[in-house]
Amino acid sequence: MGILFKKGLLSTVCVTAMASLLTFSPLVTSAKTDTTQVKTASKHEHSVQKGEITLKYTAPDVDLSTVTPEQKETLEKIGWKVENGILVQYRSIPEEVKKAIDLGYLEPLEEVNHQKHNAPTTFSNHEDHTGHEEIEEVLIVNGEKVEIKDGRFDVKGNPDTLEVQIDKDTKQTVQKSEDGKYHLVLEQNLSEVIEKMDNHEGHDNMTHADQSLLNPFSDVTYGYGDTYRNGDWVHCNRFNGPLSDNRHLRKTNPQAIINFYMSDCDLGALRYCLNHANCNQKYRAAYCSWKLGHSEKYHKH
Repeated sequence: MGILFKKGLLSTVCVTAMASLLTFSPLVTSAKTDTTQVKTASKHEHSVQKGEITLKYTAPDVDLSTVTPEQKETLEKIGWKVENGILVQYRSIPEEVKKAIDLGYLEPLEEVNHQKHNAPTTFSNHEDHTGHEEIEEVLIVNGEKVEIKDGRFDVKGNPDTLEVQIDKDTKQTVQKSEDGKYHLVLEQNLSEVIEKMDNHEGHDNMTHADQSLLNPFSDVTYGYGDTYRNGDWVHCNRFNGPLSDNRHLRKTNPQAIINFYMSDCDLGALRYCLNHANCNQKYRAAYCSWKLGHSEKYHKH
């Protein structure tokens, strides 16, 4: 009896202990879960996500009736398509900048900034670059200023939506996509950009002699349709892309936007997407080339 009693007592103690443990376990699990949730929430609050910018070009003034089969093939190859009767092109800035660096059309941003701050600057004429280079490439994201670097910007926390102020007149609400990123689309009317540049440059109805007044530092000036060669003075390297026919063309000509692709002006729009469109109107000629660390004379990529 004694042995049986002892065994029974031992069994009772074990069962009681197990019951207590099982009763306590959910409390421990619950405490651990609460702690994990707090840590996860805290981590999200302090984490930094990445936003990415897509540049949407439109070219509403291009005369589609004049597109040749070869031009049509090239335009499609570089991403142009027709939406509602207008040519449009979508460019992921981070991807396009990486492609340009890999192809040798751009240097990494850090290298360009290093050269600007440490290398002596030689101007090809008496105009000055002062001012434009100090304009910040920033967005206001959920009320905070963030810097743009080659098409990417930081997003604090893990919000479902962003309120993005691009400039004083433009705001966008950006939803977090399924891939967990934030995709901001900036639209730029390429026909308008070209028109403003050309109106400033004064090509319309000007003779070559008249145009020489624009550039007293060169013996040769060119008008619409003329062919440029490496080293020629140029108001803007917006037609020196790798597919260019080396001609400065009107905004209505389909070849003009082919020439623009991966030109200094295009690369300037990708790297300096907010403060690019009017750069050579307020400041000196070929400003985008200077900003990129390129030659300010004509040079084909």
